[in-house]
Order: sequence, then C-alpha cells, then structure tokens
Amino acid sequence: MDKLIVIILTLINLNLYAASLWNDENQNLFSNSTARRVGDIVLIRINEQSSISKTSKIEAKEEEDHSIETGKGFLKFIPLGSHKGTTKWKGDGKMNDSNSVSAYLSAVIVSKLPNGNLLVEGKKEIVINGEKQLLIIRGEVRPQDISSDNIVDSKYLANSQVIIKGSGSISSTQKKGLVSKILQFLL
Repeated sequence: MDKLIVIILTLINLNLYAASLWNDENQNLFSNSTARRVGDIVLIRINEQSSISKTSKIEAKEEEDHSIETGKGFLKFIPLGSHKGTTKWKGDGKMNDSNSVSAYLSAVIVSKLPNGNLLVEGKKEIVINGEKQLLIIRGEVRPQDISSDNIVDSKYLANSQVIIKGSGSISSTQKKGLVSKILQFLL
C-alpha cells in the first residue's frame, strides 16, 4: 500500500512540473512555417509590366474681319480702311512608354491589419560600376497568398507600390541639361 501511495504521489508531482517543448508562439509539428507575424520575412517575386500610349491632335482656326468707316465732322481726317486676317494653328503629339521589372526581393511583414491582411515592405540597393539602383516594394497581402516556402507573387499585392530609382553617370545623361530646360521654357 505504501508503494502505491508513493507511485501516485510521484505521478501527481510529475504532472505539476511537466512543461511543454512548444509555447503558444510555436506552431505544431503538422503545420508549415509560413510567414504570418510582424517581423517575418517573405520573398516577393516581382514581375510587372506597364505601358502607356497617348496621342493628341489639335487644330484651331480664327478669322478676323474689321472695317473702319471714314470719319465724320472734325474726324474727317480718318481714312476708310479694313483688315482681314486668318490665323491657323495645328499641333500633334505622341507619347509611348513601356517598362518591365522582374526581380526577387525580400520583404518584412511590418504590420497585421484588423482584417487579417499583412502589410509588407522591402527594399534593395544594387551598385554596379558606379550605377546605383534602389528597388522598393510595399503592399498588402492576404496570408493565404503566401506560399509554403514564403514566396508571394507581386500580382497578389493590393495597394502596391513598386519604386525604382537610379543614379549614376548613365542616369544623369538621360536627364535634360540646363540649356535644354531653358529653351523648353522659352519655346
């Protein structure tokens, strides 16, 4: 009987000090480790294309016809006269722009919205031969759009921004110079 009491007390004592290897933040053994919390990192597969095309055509024509009668009374010195004129103006303009971006960029979950969506943000700076490119992406993603290997296609980002900034000698040659800007302003 004493042995039975000792065994029962030992078992009760073991249960009191038992601790789990898993806490509330850890997932169970049967779930994946998909990013879901603030601070987790996801990989964004950026594949974006944009193109803009605009054409405008303007035509204007103005005709004037004025005549002056000879003066009467003390204004007789004003001679008879007339003026006719036509002004024509025509303008055409065309603009085409096409861009494509393909890249992978790591981003961090910066906040979790009340509806469960996640805000992600990432940036990468690349410098090659003095040319610096900065790639920034921000957006909102649903947790179910994050794959099991933590990859999100950019097409699943809502309210997204993809910003590409460049600087260096090649980028600066693509900008208008001071003289070109002054001539454009004057003309």
